[in-house]
Amino acid sequence: MRRLTVATVSVAASLALAACAERDTTSPRQITANEASRSIVTAWPACDPTFVAIKNGAGDFFSSKKDAAYDLIAAMTKDYKAGGQSQATSKGLDILARVAAARLTSAQKSGSDGGPLVNNVIACTDLRNTLPNNFDPSAALARGIFEIRGAGASTDPAFAYNGARDETVPIDAYQGGAAPLWGIEGTWPTTGRYLVYGWPLGAGSDVRDDGFELGRLPTSVDVNGLAVAICASAVNSGLTDASLLEHNGTEILLTHNASFCSGHLFVSNATRMSPTMQRLVQLITPKVAIAQSREDEFIGGLPSGWSPFKVHHYANTTSALSFTVQPQNTNVYTLQTITVHTAGTSNAPVVVTLTIFGNNGDPTTIVVPDGHDGWTPKPFLSGVTDGVTGDVSFTYAYSKAGGYTLQAAGSIGGTFVSTQSALSNLFQIKNK
Repeated sequence: MRRLTVATVSVAASLALAACAERDTTSPRQITANEASRSIVTAWPACDPTFVAIKNGAGDFFSSKKDAAYDLIAAMTKDYKAGGQSQATSKGLDILARVAAARLTSAQKSGSDGGPLVNNVIACTDLRNTLPNNFDPSAALARGIFEIRGAGASTDPAFAYNGARDETVPIDAYQGGAAPLWGIEGTWPTTGRYLVYGWPLGAGSDVRDDGFELGRLPTSVDVNGLAVAICASAVNSGLTDASLLEHNGTEILLTHNASFCSGHLFVSNATRMSPTMQRLVQLITPKVAIAQSREDEFIGGLPSGWSPFKVHHYANTTSALSFTVQPQNTNVYTLQTITVHTAGTSNAPVVVTLTIFGNNGDPTTIVVPDGHDGWTPKPFLSGVTDGVTGDVSFTYAYSKAGGYTLQAAGSIGGTFVSTQSALSNLFQIKNK
C-alpha cells in the first residue's frame, strides 16, 4: 500500500520565471558526469594505517599542497595511532567538512575526483560501521549534495551544486546551484556530526527526469521532519498535470512550501504562463484547505526517510469525486462517518475538502470532538485519499438542525490541479 504524507506547512502553486542563474566566479568549471567516477560503494576499503592513501587522495583533489586539509590529515593520523578509528572519527569528519567546502571551488583541482579521498577517510572512522544501500561520493561531490551537519542547532538548507562556486563567501544557491535547484530544509538533528549526501540519478542532470538519491552517514541519523524539495513548478500551464515527489517507489508526497525555493523557481518555457493568465488563474481557481497562494507550490514534501526520489506525473483527465457513503439523517452532535471516492487519477493522492451548505445556500458549521468532552467547530474538513482504494473518510457531527448537503472538492497532491467536485444527497439534522 502506498503511504501518503501530508505536509504540515501550507502548500500552493507558482509558475514564475526561472531564477536559478549562476553568477560569474573565478572558481573552476563545472565537473561533468563523465569526469567523475560513478562507482557506487558496495564495501568500505580497508583502512590504510599509514594514511598514504588519504594523503594521495588529498593530493589528487586539492589544488594547493598547503591546503588546510593536510594539517587535518596529520591530526587524524595522530589520533588514529593513539586510539584507532573511534578516536580518529572527529578529525575524519573535519577532513570531510573541508572537502565539502572546497568542492567546485578554486581549492579543488579542475576535473578531479574526490571520491577516493572520501572513501579512504571514512574507512578509518566509525562512519564505516554502517554501509548505506547506495553511496557514490564522486557523483555527490560533482553534481549534488555533500555536507557535514550536526554541529549545533541549524535550519540552514542543504543545496545541490553542480557548478563552480566561491568558498570565500557564504553558500548561495545562485552560485553553482543545480537547475532546477533541489535540496533539504528543516531543523537538522544535533546528535553528533554526520555526513549528508545526494546526487542525481541517471545520465542527465535534471532531477525532474531522472530523480535523485539522498543519504546520510551514520545511517542511524533520524531525518524525519526534514523536507525534500525541487524548486520547480508542481503544475503545468494548463493546470491539468501535477508533479509529485515519490520516495522509494511507495510514498507519494504532497507539495511542500519550501522556503529555500523563493527566488529559485525553475520553470521550462513549455510550462510558463503569462503574468495576466497567472493572476486570472489565482482568481478563478478554488483553493483547497491547505493552500495559500500559487507562489509557493514546489515539487517535494516531508518523507518518512531517505532513499531514491523520483518525480511522478499525474494527469487529471477523467478524475471525479463521488460519495460512496452518503451522509445520513441524524441528530445534532451525533458523530457519523461519510466516505468520498476518487476515480480516474491513477492512484494519485487527492486532497479532498468537505464543506456543508444549508438548503438556503448559506454555509453552516461542522464540529469534531475536541478530546475534552466538547466540540470544535470547523468551516470545512480536509483529508487525503488512500493511494490504493482512492477513498477518504470523514468522521464529524453537525451543530444545528436543518436540511443540508455536503460538497467535496478535490486537488491532486495539494496542487491547483483540481478534480471534478461532488454534491451529496440532501439530508436532515434534528435537535435531540
